[in-house]
Amino acid sequence: MTYRFFFLTAATVFLLACGSDPAATDRTFTEAELAKQEAAYNEMMEAHDRVMPRMGEIFQLNRSLETQLSGETPTADSTTVRAMIESLTTAEDDMMEWMSELEPLDSLRTELDHAAIMGYIETENQAILRVEKDMNRGLEEGMNLIEIE
Repeated sequence: MTYRFFFLTAATVFLLACGSDPAATDRTFTEAELAKQEAAYNEMMEAHDRVMPRMGEIFQLNRSLETQLSGETPTADSTTVRAMIESLTTAEDDMMEWMSELEPLDSLRTELDHAAIMGYIETENQAILRVEKDMNRGLEEGMNLIEIE
């Protein structure tokens, strides 16, 4: 009898120890919280959608700038052109890094509470807005260099 009691107690302790924390995996949100999360996430993704097509423009501009560097009679200062290529490449890399590190909303909902989700989205929104600003500035400045020709 003692053996059976010990076994059942040990098995119960083991199962409780191996069980997952329901608070960490079974998050529930109100309809208002879900709607707020969706709206904030969609707003952030709108910035992404504005920036993403500009990646092709950066690629083309970098090619034009590299061609200008390799030309027999470059019209802009080669140091300035190289710095612009580096700036555009950095903006492009920042965009790729942002996209690769972005967590899907469904994943966030399994790991975080509402306040943490909203904080994460706000942080990521600010990051993509910085990327957008850097890309737009770089494209404008790069186009000005091309027009120097």
